[in-house]
Amino acid sequence: MKYVTFLRAINVAGHATVKMTDLKEAFASAGCRGVTTLIQSGNVLFECTGKNTTDVFQKLRAELRDLLNGEPEMVTRTVRELERMEEKELGVPATTRNWSTVRKIVDQLHAAN
Repeated sequence: MKYVTFLRAINVAGHATVKMTDLKEAFASAGCRGVTTLIQSGNVLFECTGKNTTDVFQKLRAELRDLLNGEPEMVTRTVRELERMEEKELGVPATTRNWSTVRKIVDQLHAAN
């Protein structure tokens, strides 16, 4: 299943500066596949397979805690959950390719992959 993680307050005015290669490596070390980042934003698209994603997400949080030297502020959703949120908010199916912020982020992450 494909997921998007939004990390808060990294690479902003010199705060919590993180190289995207290091961020990708942290996700890969936690067991994520197909990791793609969007510029220096902290938005990450990845795949997680298997039935026990809880273990992967716990490992991911630990990897990010080490990388950021503190507790990461993050939100992770499936791509489908984001599409449903957009559909609910805008009242139109995601397949019509409306260009809300969430859709732009997901599309840019897919294009970067």
